[in-house]
Amino acid sequence: YSGEQTPVSLSSPAILSRRLMRVELTGIHISGEFVWDIQDYELGRLLLALPSLVPADAVVYFEGCGITDDVRQFLLAHPAPVTTKIYPGTIAPVPQIYHVPVTPSVLTTLAEMAEHHSSYEFCDHFHVYHGSTVLLQCYDFMDLPLMLSDSFSEQQVSDFCQKIGARYEKRRISAA
Repeated sequence: YSGEQTPVSLSSPAILSRRLMRVELTGIHISGEFVWDIQDYELGRLLLALPSLVPADAVVYFEGCGITDDVRQFLLAHPAPVTTKIYPGTIAPVPQIYHVPVTPSVLTTLAEMAEHHSSYEFCDHFHVYHGSTVLLQCYDFMDLPLMLSDSFSEQQVSDFCQKIGARYEKRRISAA
């Protein structure tokens, strides 16, 4: 025995998964029997319309691996005063996560920034929550439908979709 440690191969699945799994797979996510699927939406219009849909003390959650420096700096400068753990959409690489308040000034600036960036430079996953309730959820932002909680009435969803130029449909997500 030479006293030297044998190098551990990163090709070992157990070692590799422990190194990559730095994201805890817990947190809140949308729940209920149904969701409203929102399609054909645009980030800027969505951000501007959020205050008309969700409570004033709701929080917007951005999660991503390709968030640009200017967007990241803005998100860092405007943290939500109270946050809740959201079920993650990215396991590896470890994503950047930001929680910002739903205020017209923050969302207007983000909407202006969205004019100069692709959605992937903002986030991979996008949620809005109030306390421990997810109101809006979108994993793989812009590629999959945005899901609104069934706590919203069809009239609220219709009005919101008209503001953002999107279409919607109700979909069952769990057994009754």
